[in-house]
Formats: sequence, structure tokens, C-alpha cells
Amino acid sequence: MFARRAFAAAIRFVAVILWMSFGGCRASAPRAPTVTEWTPARRAALYERTDDWFPSADFWKPPEDGVEGVPEGMFPLIVEACPDVGSGVTSFGRVVESLDGACGVDLLRPTVYAAASTMVRDGVVHEQQLFMWFYAADDASPSAGIRASGLRVTMNPEGSPMVWEVISRNDDGAMVFVAQSLEDAAADEFGVPLPGRRFSIEGDVSAAPDAVVARVLADGPVPMGPFVYLDAGRRVSTVICRCMPSQADSFRETANYEIESLQALPTCAIEFLPAWFGDVESHKASPLERALRWPKG
Repeated sequence: MFARRAFAAAIRFVAVILWMSFGGCRASAPRAPTVTEWTPARRAALYERTDDWFPSADFWKPPEDGVEGVPEGMFPLIVEACPDVGSGVTSFGRVVESLDGACGVDLLRPTVYAAASTMVRDGVVHEQQLFMWFYAADDASPSAGIRASGLRVTMNPEGSPMVWEVISRNDDGAMVFVAQSLEDAAADEFGVPLPGRRFSIEGDVSAAPDAVVARVLADGPVPMGPFVYLDAGRRVSTVICRCMPSQADSFRETANYEIESLQALPTCAIEFLPAWFGDVESHKASPLERALRWPKG
């Protein structure tokens, strides 16, 4: 079900539908903030929220029997901060399409959508896994639109995760996480971080003012999926390796989510996908390309 090129096939499917539905123009995405709007203080907030601590949280994990085509243990473990009582904030669910074409979320079926792809850099093929889940755009009305969250994981040639890209709203900034081994290689090649940056792997601020490498993650002893922490507003606060200490005091609830192919998404979900999905061949608009300066080798 999750074939090697499933992700690329899903993107081509998206592109065809958009061409047919919008006369060759991609559905308009929320306006990305300009360079001047991304001040040093705003970028600092992206770095700092990786330290958020959850007094109580809900814990979501994949099915016990796994899924065909995805290496065992690679699916994310999702940690959602418990919202204030009476806030009405909900969890993620399965995307459903109404008879009039509107998108909504079935909250009774928490679902993570997955696909595989590859990236070629300097002649080296890197496997990738994409995981997406969806929230109601309006917690009070689960049938009134959706918003996407998720993660794309890029592996090194040995099959261990080296880059984690957060999928979020365009106006929320682009958070990227990298393995310690990749940051060390960047430091060896490039030296100290560039002005306005915290890590050597990060590219020039002017090229990606809204993108940061928010944190460097410890290299795990074996390939494994990460913990993804989302705050009470369902915004990703951090990503950590399973080998790193927890950032939650306790789990109120532990449950399994369902797994579906990304290609199973209803067509109404297309306009809610990240804008860089349209760049099928190179993903040059993605945080993976904009935020990093890649060491050779």
C-alpha cells in the first residue's frame, strides 16, 4: 500500500486535480509572512517553544500490528497537551467529505495518513516518510473545514532519520529538526552558525526568514519514529527522539490511531496541504531546502 513512490504519485494526483478544478492554478494558500514580519524575536519564539513542558497530555501511538511498507517503529508517537477544561479543543481525526464537497473531521477515528518518497542529493538517494494528521479548523464545528499537521522524515543512507520537517500553517513558521550527526558534519564543514542562527546546519536568514532548525536531536541507537509534541492549541511545540527524556509529567489517556495511505485523502483536503507539495520534482520550496546548508558527503 505504501509503495516506494507513493508520495510522488499522490502529489501528481494532487496536481492533476488542481489543474482540472482551478484552470491550471494551484488553490490559493494563506499568505506567507514577508521578510520584515519575521523579526529575530519571532524566530526566537520558534526556538524557545521546543522547551514547552506539558503537565498533562494525551498519548497517541500506531496500531500494535504496524502497517505494510513502513519500517517497524518509524511511525510518530503523538503527544497532545490537555487543553483547559471547557475550552472545546479537540484531537485529530479522519478526514471526511460531505455531499457538497466540504471537508470535515470524524473525531471518533483518529487517523494518521502516510506516504513514502525519496530525495536525491549529491547523487545519494535518501528515503523519506511523510506522516500527516488533521484537526477541525473550528473545534466547535468539526465539519467546517480542516487544518493539517504532520512530519516529513528524511533518512541518511544507512536508513536512520536525519531531518524532521514539521508540516503546519503557512503563517506559523517552518520548524526543522536535525540529527546531532548532521549538525556535527555541518559544523566541521561550515564552522560556527551564521548571524541570527543557532546551529551550523542553518542557512542564511535572508533566504529563509520564516524557517529555523529549532532543535538538534540525539541520534538514536536504531532507526525509530519520533515523539511529536503539540500544545493545547494543536501547534507543534517540539519533536524529540524516543531516546530523549519526556517533556510531559503524565499521560491522561493512551490510545492507538488508525493508519491510512495519503492517497486515501478526499479531494476536498487538497487545498489544506502545504504549498510546497506542488513542487513534485525537487521540493525546492520546502523547509528541507530553504532552511538548511547541507554538508557534503
